[in-house]
This record gives sequence, C-alpha cells and structure tokens, in this order.
Amino acid sequence: MGLEIHLQCYRNGEPATFKRALVEEILGRDAVNLRLPLANVTYPDGSGAEIIGADCEDDIDSLMFKHFGGATFYDRLYELAHRTRSVLLWPFGNPQSAVTDANTIPDSPGLWEGPLGPAIIVHSGRELAEGIQRCLLVDKP
Repeated sequence: MGLEIHLQCYRNGEPATFKRALVEEILGRDAVNLRLPLANVTYPDGSGAEIIGADCEDDIDSLMFKHFGGATFYDRLYELAHRTRSVLLWPFGNPQSAVTDANTIPDSPGLWEGPLGPAIIVHSGRELAEGIQRCLLVDKP
C-alpha cells in the first residue's frame, strides 16, 4: 500500500502519550528478526510496516506507518490503537480516520470536521483494513 497511517493519542482534547514499552510489546509480538528500537516490523505471514516515531526515549504521542500491509500487521495496529485509545488517520479518502471505540471521539474534538470524519469505528484488524480500503475507493487521490 502506498500511503501512510498516523496513530495519534488524545485525552480531553489535548495530545497525550503512551509508553514505548507498550508499542514494543504489541508490535514486537511474533515479529521476525525483531530489533529495538522499532523502525521496521515483519511478521511470519509476510505482513509488516516501516515505523516512524517508536525510537523515542519513553513516551510517545504519535506514530507513523509506511509500506504496511497484511493481516498480522493490521491486527497489531488495531490492538495498539485500542489499548492506547488512539485515533488512526490517513491522508486521503473519505473519511480519513478510524477509532476502535466511539468513546475515543470526545477526547479528540476538532478532528472530526471536514474530510477526516466522521471516523469509522472498527472492532478488529480485519475491519480496519477493510474500512481503509473502502474509504480509499470512495475518493482516490
């Protein structure tokens, strides 16, 4: 896939952080040839991603994923978004955002106006992958 996905964490309308250890725990699970700090991840099913932002000291407020795809990657991305209560954003399509729980939406006001919203609500990695594909088909760049 030739697009980027951003994972951004908010609480009470402000950017919030989560621990790098959580990112390593979730994205590193079952990874092939895991190297820390995370810059790339590959899984046995051939899925994976380039990861930007996971090499910080301890607290992370956002990550970017490039050159990504595959079932295991989407499952891990879903789990990370869900456990951190983060928003997933991509640069084109309609809409351009997803959350794993509707309760995340009030924490990030202002993100849901214009092309970003309303966010799709997904309940699994598979739903996330399918939702992104549907959004991209609606409004190709």
